[in-house]
Amino acid sequence: MIEQALRDLNPVQEPLAEVDAVRAAADLERILALPREPALPQRHRPHHAHGRRLAVIGVASVIALALVVGLPLLPWRSTSPAMAATPPVLAGALVQGGTGAPAARELRELAGAAERSDAPGVRGARYATWDLTTRVHGAEPVHSAVVPLEVSLTVAADGTWHRVAAYGRPVAGDLTATDLPAPGEVESDELFPPGRAPRIFPEPLAEDELGLRGQLAAAHPIDRLGTAELFVALTDLAKEQNPGPASRAAALRLLAGSPDVHSLGAMTDRDGRPGRGFAVDSDLTGLPTRYVLIVDPLTGRLLASEQVLTERAGRLDVDVPAVISYVVFR
Repeated sequence: MIEQALRDLNPVQEPLAEVDAVRAAADLERILALPREPALPQRHRPHHAHGRRLAVIGVASVIALALVVGLPLLPWRSTSPAMAATPPVLAGALVQGGTGAPAARELRELAGAAERSDAPGVRGARYATWDLTTRVHGAEPVHSAVVPLEVSLTVAADGTWHRVAAYGRPVAGDLTATDLPAPGEVESDELFPPGRAPRIFPEPLAEDELGLRGQLAAAHPIDRLGTAELFVALTDLAKEQNPGPASRAAALRLLAGSPDVHSLGAMTDRDGRPGRGFAVDSDLTGLPTRYVLIVDPLTGRLLASEQVLTERAGRLDVDVPAVISYVVFR
């Protein structure tokens, strides 16, 4: 009876047997460590640029993992009937089956545009990011409003990293809530000396598909987890650096070689910039999710990355469809 009840609750069929167990366990430990009572004021906690937020192994998959291994369900659903605030779904993000245009050909055309572009690669990154686990002042995740983090990563010539994350203006939900941080308030300010930066990807990046795939797969098991993990890897890469033209072209050709990527056509990101959208649907985490990338049509640069629950929310307090994570690269 208990096994059957868990089977009925479990959103994954033979779920995380194929998932990197080390990553899954680390994320489970991280989320279980979140304080369940309001925390006292404390010094800013380091906010790692590449903690596995809500990517392939995120909140949804941790819930699935808890069900699989018999852990108690995480207390994401509160006793309040209020649903968590989430950003609006971008227009065009949920086009069923894409536009019908062949994504591979469009991606190869974008790769050609990237190669012709004179936009150079840049070490470091600037981006706005939000997901369902975003916390304010080290306390509970904020559910009353969508408060993005504005992140600036500067990489010096000697390899020193300086990463500053500050709260942005709330963009959805109760914009007048009194418990929200002031825009510009620093969430974390971290300095990493040469050789100590939490780098995921090497420099220089490979400029061919095979070499770049190997560099991406070193920390992102693309072969095992599929194209959604490739989307996550490219998002994480853009949080460290803006690749040069040849590497951008190689990344786009990697996407073109994935038959489950479909075109969403023209899209506009959350900063109002026009781009070309591409998506892959995955239920690896146990909750059907659409992963979206928006690409600059002139340079092949990644403009934005989004994840959207498409069918059900499990025990998460959100209305479906629901954006559960986004990154906008500046």
